[in-house]
Amino acid sequence: MNEVRCIQLALSLAASEAAAAGFAEITPAHLLIALCRLSESEASGPLGTGELRREFEQLGVDPRRFRRRMRVLVGRAGGSGPPEVLHRSAACRALFEQARATALREGVKLGPSLLLRTALRGLAGGGAPDAAAPRPAMDAPDDAIPNEL
Repeated sequence: MNEVRCIQLALSLAASEAAAAGFAEITPAHLLIALCRLSESEASGPLGTGELRREFEQLGVDPRRFRRRMRVLVGRAGGSGPPEVLHRSAACRALFEQARATALREGVKLGPSLLLRTALRGLAGGGAPDAAAPRPAMDAPDDAIPNEL
């Protein structure tokens, strides 16, 4: 698998998701949506997205349903729209650093499957999808993760 190309594609898709929803940054939620889209891709040969698809299957997660639900939870950003170039949010950069540390600790390559597991662990551990931060209903600590996830 070409992990670097696959991660670059995931970031590009995440940037498209963020821009389409009017966000100024790429958040972990946008990255999760992009990983769902990648897992549904038919281009599994050159990019190795089949491993990502298997990861979703092992987790018992339907990527299409999860992607659609994440889009609803993330919503649209208020404001004037995205800048010309979108960068990763602090939470998204932290997710990459956590994944990188896990890869080093476990002696594995940093790839899309590891990013997926790291992002999902963040949500399961009480982390908000981050993109929902501008929405007041998601700011309260008790509402950080909706029960639907």
